Amino acid sequence: MEYIDAFVTCGNKSFELICLYRPGKNPTNGKPVPTSTFFDEFTSMLDRHDIATYNIVIAGDFNFYVTDVDDADASNFLSF
Repeated sequence: MEYIDAFVTCGNKSFELICLYRPGKNPTNGKPVPTSTFFDEFTSMLDRHDIATYNIVIAGDFNFYVTDVDDADASNFLSF
């Protein structure tokens, strides 16, 4: 997983914007990257950010449909 983050202030409102990309395949060997690896990396990334203090917006390409209620990966992701 790759990401970039920035603090954004507009007037008296501030938030942290995190844009991330989860590759569907490992760039070195072309094999699919397990979703469990993404969840581990995502959790670690959240641990490095002060999610209790700042409003956070997370956007990006997760390589699964987070709106698919029948998708186990989407359900696990939305439980964060």
